[in-house]
Amino acid sequence: MSFASENDVGSSTVHLETSSIVTAPAAVSPLASPSPEETSPQEDSTSRRRISRRSSVHRKVGISRETSLVISSGIVLPPKAIPDVKLIQAISLAESYSGGFSLRQYTPLKIIGKGGFGQVMVARHNLTHQIFAIKTMNKHTLTTQNQVAHTKAERNVLIKCYNHPFIVKLHAAFQTIDHLHMVLEFCPGGELFFHLSKASRFSESQTAFYAAEIFLALDHLHAHAIIYRDLKPENVLLDRDGHVRLADFGLSKENVSERKLAATFCGSAEYISPEVLELADATCDDSAPVLGGYDKGVDLWALGCLIFELLTGLPPFYSGKCRTELYAKIKEGYVDFPPYLSADAKDVVSRLLNPNPRERLGYKDPNELKSHAFFMDKVTDWDKLMAREVMPPMQPPTGEYMNFDDAFTSIPLDKQVLEDMAEFTKRNTMEHQLFDNYNWAPEGGTVPNAS
Repeated sequence: MSFASENDVGSSTVHLETSSIVTAPAAVSPLASPSPEETSPQEDSTSRRRISRRSSVHRKVGISRETSLVISSGIVLPPKAIPDVKLIQAISLAESYSGGFSLRQYTPLKIIGKGGFGQVMVARHNLTHQIFAIKTMNKHTLTTQNQVAHTKAERNVLIKCYNHPFIVKLHAAFQTIDHLHMVLEFCPGGELFFHLSKASRFSESQTAFYAAEIFLALDHLHAHAIIYRDLKPENVLLDRDGHVRLADFGLSKENVSERKLAATFCGSAEYISPEVLELADATCDDSAPVLGGYDKGVDLWALGCLIFELLTGLPPFYSGKCRTELYAKIKEGYVDFPPYLSADAKDVVSRLLNPNPRERLGYKDPNELKSHAFFMDKVTDWDKLMAREVMPPMQPPTGEYMNFDDAFTSIPLDKQVLEDMAEFTKRNTMEHQLFDNYNWAPEGGTVPNAS
C-alpha cells in the first residue's frame, strides 16, 4: 500500500510514497496458463523479476514461529502463558473509545499483512461466526507520518461505495485508544498479483474479464468524484468466487473533477501517469508556480498499465535499473508490444496510455471503452457482468490461506501481537480528537454482519 500527503493545487511540496501494510499471496494457483502459441521463452525470467521487484519487504519480516494456543476469551497467548490482567484491562479500557465495538467480539485467526502503519488480521466474529479481515492502524504512527487525512478518506470512500460488487466492503470502522480498526470483507482469493506471478501472464480473454470488472469499479468511483490513484495487481483482490474486489483506498482523493484537480505526486512508481510526473517536475522548480493537476485520467492510465502487465507479465515501462530511468520511459511514452499480442490488445493499451489525459479511452464516455473491440467479443453483456452473472475465468483454491504469503500467515498470534493492538501507553487525547467521528457501521445495528 502506498501513501502520500495530499496538497491542494498550488502547493510546492511533493511527497513520495512509503510502504505500509502489505499483503502478498503465495502457494499455488489453478489458473490456466496462456495457450501454447501465446507462451514466451522469457516467461520464467520475467516471473522471477516481477516477484523480486515487489517481494523484498516480505523477506524483512522476522518473527518467531513458536506455537501458540487460543484461550476462551479469544485472545491468543504463547504456550503455558498466564492471561495478563493488564492486557485484559487495556482492551476493556479501549472499548470506551470504540462506540460499542471491541476486538473481543472477534477471535483472531491469522495475520495476512503487516507493515509500518499496522497489520491486517483474519478474524471470526464470535456471535455470527463469520470471517472478516480487520485492518488495524496505529494512531500515533499515522499522526506523525501525516496520514490522518488519507486514513479518513479511505474510510469515507469505502462507505460511499458500500454496495458496489467489485469494491471491497467495509462492515465497520471503530477506534480504540491507540488504534483504528476497519472490519472488512475477507477475500480468500488473495491478490491478483499472486495469480499473475504464478501464471506469468494471462490470456486476452482472462485479462478482458478482470479489466472489465476493474473498470466498472473505477467508473463508479469517478461517478462519485473520487479518483483511486493506486491501481496495481497487488490492490486487486479476488473473492471466493473469483470476482475482483478493488481494495486499499489510502491514496484515494474525493471531490476531484475537471475543475477541481488533485495535485499530489503519489502512487506506485510503475503506474504513475505523465501528468503526475510533470506536476512533480514543476514543484521541483521553486521559481515556477504549480498550475497543473490531474483528475480521473490517472486511473485510466493505470488501467492501461495493468492490462499490459496482465498480458505480458511486466508493466509497460518497467525498468530494472532505477526510478529515474522508469520515469524517463513514462515521459517518452514508447511501449514495446510483444508480437504475440493481438491488434485489439495493442490498441486498447495504446489508447489508455494516451499522453493527453482527456483523450484516453473512456475519459469522455465509459461506453467508449466498453465498446472497444478488445472487449466486444469477450464481454458480451456488461449488465450481466455488473450483476456478477458472468463466470470468472478461475475460482481461487478453497484451502485455508492458500493464497497468502506464509511470511505473514506463519506469524504467531501471540500475546505481543494483541498487546500491540490494545496498548494504551501512548495515549494522547489530541490524537483521539484527530479521528473524531471515525466510528461507523451500516444501518441496522452496532455488530457488523456480512451479507
